[in-house]
Amino acid sequence: MASAQAKQSQRKLRSLWAQPAIWCIAVLVSLAVNLVSVTYIAPLFEDLGDERNRYKVNIVHEKEKKTVEKNYTAVQDTNISATSGSRPIKDSIINLDQLGYPMKTDYLRSGLFRWAGDARAFKGESYIEVVCSPNNPDGSMNKAVLNSETGKTIHDLAYYWPQYTAITEPADHDIMLFTVSKSTGHAGTRLGWAIVKDPNIAKKMTKFIAMNTIGVSKDSQLRAAKILKVISDGYEHPNTKSSMRLFDFGRDRLAKRWERLREVVKATKLFSLPEYPLETCKFTREKFAAYPAFAWLKCEKEEIEDCESFLKKLKIQTRGGMHFGVDMKYVRVSMLDREETFKLFIERLASLA
Repeated sequence: MASAQAKQSQRKLRSLWAQPAIWCIAVLVSLAVNLVSVTYIAPLFEDLGDERNRYKVNIVHEKEKKTVEKNYTAVQDTNISATSGSRPIKDSIINLDQLGYPMKTDYLRSGLFRWAGDARAFKGESYIEVVCSPNNPDGSMNKAVLNSETGKTIHDLAYYWPQYTAITEPADHDIMLFTVSKSTGHAGTRLGWAIVKDPNIAKKMTKFIAMNTIGVSKDSQLRAAKILKVISDGYEHPNTKSSMRLFDFGRDRLAKRWERLREVVKATKLFSLPEYPLETCKFTREKFAAYPAFAWLKCEKEEIEDCESFLKKLKIQTRGGMHFGVDMKYVRVSMLDREETFKLFIERLASLA
C-alpha cells in the first residue's frame, strides 16, 4: 500500500515538474546581506501557486478584477529583472535613493548595467527604472518618471496592501514584485513572487535564477501556501470577525499606532511627520489615510543635525537619512515591531515633551 502511494506521489510530482507553460519561481532571500542569494524551484508547488493567485485576487474589488499575467516569477532582487532585458542596459534608476539598490547594483559589477541615481535627474534613453510604491522609507505613492521605448520599468509593490495604504486601482504593470514578508508579516518564510507580462522576459528570469541557485525550501513553500489560504478564507467566509481578518487587524493596529505617534510628535515640538491624503480603498470600500510600515521622522530643531545619533542617546534605534540619499535630520522608524517595543519607543520619545 505504501509503495503504491509512493509511486502515485512520484508520478504527480513528475507531471507537475514537467509543465513547461507554468513559469513559476519561489525565492529564498539571503538572510545576511539581502543580495542576489536566491533559491529556485520551477514551477511552484501547486498549492502555493493556487493560494498565491487566490490571495492576490481577493485584494481587488470584484468589478476591478483583471488577469494581467500568464507567467509568474518570484524574485528576491531587481537584479534578476535587470539582466533579463533583450539587450544590455547600462543605467539602473530609482525615484528615491535607498542604500539597498545602489549597494546591490555596485556589488555585482555587471557589464550590463550600472547605478545612475535619481530618475528625475537622469538623461538618456536606455535605463531600468525601479518604482517603489508605496515608497520605502516615506510611504508616498510613486509613479514612473521616465518614458522611453528602450527603457524598462520594475514596480516594487511590496507594501501595496490594504493594511498600509488604500488600494485605489488594480496593479497592472509589466514587471511587479511582491513578497510574503511585507504582505503578511512572515519575513522568516523568505518567499516572494513577481508578475511578469512578457513571456520572454519571464523565461529569461527563470533561466537566470536556475543558473544562479540550487533550490528552495519545501517547508517555506508549504508554510506560505497555508498562510495565504488562512488569510483568503477569512475574507471569503462571510461570518469571519474583522479582528480575525489579517488586513482589518493590521490596519486597525497601525492606525492606532500612527495616532499615538502623531500625538507624541506634536507634544515634543521637535519632530515632524509626513501627511497622507484620504483616499477611497476599493478593497475595504472605506476612506482612510495611509498607515505606512515606517515613520519618516524629521528633526526640526536646528541644533540637532544628526537625528539618528540624537535618538540613539534615548536608546531608540533608527535608520538615518544618509542610507536613503537625504541629510541626517531624517530617520526611518519601524512601525511593525512588537507591541511592548512600540510602547517603549513612544514612552522614550514622549520624555522629550
